[in-house]
Amino acid sequence: MRNPDLSSFHVQTPLCTNDQSNFRGNVGSRCLDDGRVRDAAGQLRLVYRTPDWEDFVKLAVTEIRQFGGTSIQVARRLRAMLENLIQTLPQERASLLRNVRS
Repeated sequence: MRNPDLSSFHVQTPLCTNDQSNFRGNVGSRCLDDGRVRDAAGQLRLVYRTPDWEDFVKLAVTEIRQFGGTSIQVARRLRAMLENLIQTLPQERASLLRNVRS
């Protein structure tokens, strides 16, 4: 008997890759918080951990590769997503995408 969760995975993952491309485009063009809070005088008062661009990229790519790595269609869509983002995002964000693409 086929596991319904696994049998639908190859259909759902490419769709998720398309959605993640839109999400990454939104995150990629946004100024991400640096995790520092200053008072009115500009003195640093609090430092906290917050995800940066590298964290977002690694999370997305790692999960897609881990769970969809055996699917040619998933690999093709992941590469297309990375290529699209490399062409549309600022250079400082695109360089990390080039590294994870290889």
